[in-house]
Amino acid sequence: MIIPSFTEVDIRAGATSQSFSRGKDYYDNGAVLEIARRGALITAEVEGSDYAPYAITIQLDDAGAIDDAMCSCPYDYSGYCKHIVAVLLALLHGDTVEEHADLETLIDGLTEAQLRQIILTVGGEQAGFADAIERAIILLRRTAPDVAGAPDAPLPPIDVAAIRR
Repeated sequence: MIIPSFTEVDIRAGATSQSFSRGKDYYDNGAVLEIARRGALITAEVEGSDYAPYAITIQLDDAGAIDDAMCSCPYDYSGYCKHIVAVLLALLHGDTVEEHADLETLIDGLTEAQLRQIILTVGGEQAGFADAIERAIILLRRTAPDVAGAPDAPLPPIDVAAIRR
């Protein structure tokens, strides 16, 4: 498990003074609803001005430093928004984090048929998942031609709509 190694100084450096101050208020007032971790990926929900809570995703690097942080709020200025700051402060202060097994551990021991069924089921329910799988396949085919061109690998389908006028 990767242990967060960032400090309050790191959080302040990644946010404007106003975002940090507001994020601290959110943290102090209990706006961080839940935090979960799966390996180096941290997800959380924070109450905000909308009816539904904002979704936060934080990716830690191998050393536990903040690699990336995203929030579903409309904040589009420099640095972390107040919701991200609130979650980072909660992590820093040791708030309860629901731990989940990383994906490698989760899928360990599953058969190819089981993995295929999971991908097809989840992909059929969540469009974003199918899009992410498609991007990963495209990247894999670009970066690993020896695997994609192996005799037992199926050829990629031809998208005739892209060339049809």
